[in-house]
Amino acid sequence: MSLCKLLIIPFSTLLCVTIASAQDSGPPAECADLELYHSLLEKERADSAYYKRWNELINTPLDTLFRHYAERGFAASVNELTAFDHLLYSSASDEERSELIGRMEQAASRYKSDALMLEAEFKRGAALIHVVDEDSYAAKIAYMEGIVEKARRRKYPYMKMRAIVEMWHYSFFTGRYAQSFVYADRMLRELETTDDGYPFRKWDYLRIGGSHSDFRDYDKAVRYMKMALNDRPTDVFMDDSNLKARNGLGLYHLMAGQPDSAAYYYRSILESEDLVHERPVFNASAIASLGLVAQENREYRKASAMLEAGREELIKHQGYSSFIATVDIALGRCYLAAGDMPAVSRKIDMIRSFSQGYRHETYLPYFYSLCSSYHTHAGNNETATAYLDSALVATKNATDKYGALSILHAEQEMRDVETQLSRDEIKRQKDRLAYSLSLLVLCLGAITVILWYYRRNRQAYKALAAKAREWAVPGNPVSCGKGGGKRDSNIDSEPPTKEERELMERVREQMEIGHTYRDSGLTLDSLAAKMEVPRGMLSRTVNRLAGKNFNTYINEFRVKEAVRIILSATPKSLSIHELYEQVGFDNRASFYRAFKQSTGLSPGTFRNNSR
Repeated sequence: MSLCKLLIIPFSTLLCVTIASAQDSGPPAECADLELYHSLLEKERADSAYYKRWNELINTPLDTLFRHYAERGFAASVNELTAFDHLLYSSASDEERSELIGRMEQAASRYKSDALMLEAEFKRGAALIHVVDEDSYAAKIAYMEGIVEKARRRKYPYMKMRAIVEMWHYSFFTGRYAQSFVYADRMLRELETTDDGYPFRKWDYLRIGGSHSDFRDYDKAVRYMKMALNDRPTDVFMDDSNLKARNGLGLYHLMAGQPDSAAYYYRSILESEDLVHERPVFNASAIASLGLVAQENREYRKASAMLEAGREELIKHQGYSSFIATVDIALGRCYLAAGDMPAVSRKIDMIRSFSQGYRHETYLPYFYSLCSSYHTHAGNNETATAYLDSALVATKNATDKYGALSILHAEQEMRDVETQLSRDEIKRQKDRLAYSLSLLVLCLGAITVILWYYRRNRQAYKALAAKAREWAVPGNPVSCGKGGGKRDSNIDSEPPTKEERELMERVREQMEIGHTYRDSGLTLDSLAAKMEVPRGMLSRTVNRLAGKNFNTYINEFRVKEAVRIILSATPKSLSIHELYEQVGFDNRASFYRAFKQSTGLSPGTFRNNSR
């Protein structure tokens, strides 16, 4: 929202100005507001704080800006960044703009900064502000929606907010008012969830308030402009939202016939400590606006002094011809009220020279009204009537843009856009639902397969566990697992001798009655010595009659006892670590290997499937 748009003289005021009354014929009384304004001018001339700060920011080396952004992030670099934006969008050509953004992309790659790279992408999209055809509009909106999605995924809420604001601005700039209000609603929703560190919060409320003001929705306009106010000085040099909001609120009260409230807001601009871009212009506009308040109160000499003071500063700055034309129209009214007709004539000629100012649709009604009043006082009634007709036509043209029919059309467009957005959202929801259902079906299928394998394996495990249970009964020769009960094919199959059968019986007694296998240090040599038989004879007897070597034979006794202990113990009281030592194994690995070889299951799996 431009500053010029915020300073509009109430048309009713201009039509009602009369020749100054006798009480206003003398010199202007002392004016505290004017004294404050002049003191601000003197202070600025003395320390030049505004110009020093502006020069410092605008001359920040780009590499320094890019490095700060990469290291500190957006919020900590916002002053340098907004000065860079001023350069990028206000004075750079398309080629220069592309080159500057390219340098930002190079810096992002150099510093490996994802945030800075996304900032460069955003600026490439924001640079497309001069295209207005439908295809270009749709392309830019799609580009910015892509930025929104990237910012959402990468958790950059400030960038997400800025991309939505850019879509609002572009829609409003190209006259797509319905879409702009849709984006304004998105802005409000995002502002509710964006933290207080977001530096453009006040700016965004001002933008929304300004758009509602254009459409004569003053209740919302005032509400959001008040949300843009800030009693503390801003830290962001380019953040003029506080001063613009005060200017806008002053204008609203002036148009509503509340000059005291208008004066309060205009005076608060002069009293504000904000050191922001174009601060001298805000001071000049504030004193000129206070002149309008004085004019509304028929204090024409005071009004003239304030308007002249504001105009003197405004002409030093470029880009304010429309604003100066507005001030000149108000001065012409003051001269007319004082009966100084030559001064009015000179002012009218001067305004004509500001073609960009008085020809603008917003200001033409006021210029024509001044001309009509001048010719009325000069006795040129026919010319006065012609100008009055022109003023009425210009007023109609100015209000048509944001008049009732335009508002109804915009509201219909908004409903159409909202309907389409609802349809798009329903489609997205259906797509998400279909995707979710497909994923659910795949998950259920995978779970079914897993359960099938689990059940099949569990049944097999239970069968093995039952077989191991039967095998572990003392004296039961039933085979079990992979190795339990199987005879070694390499062992001699000749019938055993009487001496071998007797020796084997003694070995079984040692195992089943004496539980010799529980000795973890038991070896073929130690058992042969204990039984007082030759080692070779003991080994050959076990091999021939048991059908397996000595170590396997001993380990099967140990595993059988482990099975019986597992079956008899409660799960909480059973420790596998203690179990292998209890049955005679000297280490955990040997126990697990022998248990799996004998039963086909690990100790844990057997325990889980044996109950």
